[in-house]
Amino acid sequence: MSVRLRWLGHACFEIVLPSGKVLVAEPFLDLSPTAPIRSQEVTGADYITISHGAFSAVADVGSLAHRFNSKVVCSYQVGPLLARFFDFDAANLVRVTAGTTITFDDLTIEVRKAEHNSMLEWAKIQYQLFMGKEASPGMSIKELRGALPPHPLLTPQIVELIDKLKAAGIEGQYSGSGGIVHSDEQLDYVLHTSDNLRIYLFFGGPHQFSHQEIRQSRANVIIAHLGGNDPLKMAEVAALSGAEVVIPCCHDLRGNDMARKLVEVMSGALAVRAKSYFLDIVPGKWYEIGARVSAL
Repeated sequence: MSVRLRWLGHACFEIVLPSGKVLVAEPFLDLSPTAPIRSQEVTGADYITISHGAFSAVADVGSLAHRFNSKVVCSYQVGPLLARFFDFDAANLVRVTAGTTITFDDLTIEVRKAEHNSMLEWAKIQYQLFMGKEASPGMSIKELRGALPPHPLLTPQIVELIDKLKAAGIEGQYSGSGGIVHSDEQLDYVLHTSDNLRIYLFFGGPHQFSHQEIRQSRANVIIAHLGGNDPLKMAEVAALSGAEVVIPCCHDLRGNDMARKLVEVMSGALAVRAKSYFLDIVPGKWYEIGARVSAL
């Protein structure tokens, strides 16, 4: 009962299933400042899962779908828009909604309800970690971000992509309160492999409703969207899952110091709540994940 996987920066993972087929989650490589490889170096992409229409979840779906004739699992709303924008065969779309289950020969995917993290709350967390003090009440997201170093993701190429995705109705819009409003439904996925390993791709925020979703998941492994979320709340969610292995992601965009702080807070809080193995994953390194965790 095991898979091989490697973290490709942000929320992108390459997962080799027991069948030998490959699933790529959140394909964001060629423009990613933290990706250890580029899309041409991915070994396969029989399946692609997309949680929502953000640039960091979809940027390389086109190149991978063309190269591997991938099945692209995504929401009903965003699917046709992606196929049109990236010019891949719409027949390869597997359009889903929360609560549904999709079965392939070697893999079952359970689709779970999710919701994006609060960008305002994330800005407050970053402010506290960078400045060593809590943000003043009433600080706007613009004020909070103004106190932080420039975001490494906002390169001219990525800003151009975001603008194009917004014009196509794919990329979400920010609300005045710091939330994000997407034109599609945000989704999480539980991957159930042919040898009975259950991997929860938990890429939404730790909202109250997600507690029930996570309890019902029966996950052996949870890949948790640490960056963008409160690490204490993410530790709580991971503990509720009962997963034997917890793997953080998305905590790599603000430099090593920020990444270390987030990992230390989450792993420390998790150790108090559960006996899960917290994998301090290294980008680009292959791991075998199952009853044990082994670096390859």
